[in-house]
Amino acid sequence: MNQLDLIPRSQEQIAPGVWHVPDWLPIDQQNAVLTLLRHCTRKGWYTPKMLNGTPMKHPIACIGLQWRPYEYYEARVPVPGEFILMAVQALIDTNLQRYLPFTPDTGIVNMFPLGSSLGLHQDKSEDQPLIDAGSPIVTVSLGDSGMFRLGNVAHRDPPYKDIELRSGDLLVMSGHSRLAYHGITEILPNTCPADLEMQSPGRISLTMRRAKEE
Repeated sequence: MNQLDLIPRSQEQIAPGVWHVPDWLPIDQQNAVLTLLRHCTRKGWYTPKMLNGTPMKHPIACIGLQWRPYEYYEARVPVPGEFILMAVQALIDTNLQRYLPFTPDTGIVNMFPLGSSLGLHQDKSEDQPLIDAGSPIVTVSLGDSGMFRLGNVAHRDPPYKDIELRSGDLLVMSGHSRLAYHGITEILPNTCPADLEMQSPGRISLTMRRAKEE
C-alpha cells in the first residue's frame, strides 16, 4: 500500500462551486452503476471526431441526449431514474441545493483505457441560459484512478490544480467555475478496487448534466 493511501481524504471545495467528495459511492453501489451503464450503453459506443477531423483519444457513449462536437441532439435511451436520483443526491451532499430541482437529460460515459487522456476543454455546448445559471455538471468515477486537472475560466494556461479521482469519487462543477478548463492528464494503472467488476483496465466516468432548457 502506498503511504499516501493511509492519509484520509476529505470532502473539499477545490474552486468556487467545484466540489470533490472522495469515496462517495461504496463498492456495492459502484458495481450497481456499472451494471446499469452496461445495459444503457449497449451498441452505443463511438469515438467522436472534433471539428478539425481529429478523433478523440477514447470512446464515449451517451445516455439521454446524444453529443457530438459541439451540440446535443435526440436521445437514444432515456436517463434512468436511478441516475437522476444519484445526481440530485450529489447536489445535496455538496450543499448545492440551490440548483434543485435538477433533472439531467444527458449522461456522457467516457471509457478511458490505460494510456489515454482528455485535453483541457470547457463544457459549453449546453443551452446558454443553463450555462449562465451555472447549472451543475455531476461526475462519478469508476475503475482506475484518473488525474483530473482543473484550470481557469478565462484561458488554458496555468495555474492548475491536479486531483486524483479514484473509483467511487464524486466531482461537481457549478456556478461560474462550471466553465473552467479541465481535463484528464493520465490514467493510473493498477489502481482499480479489487472488488469492482470492471471488464478491462481503465477508467469510466459518468458525467450528468442538463443540456437543454426544455
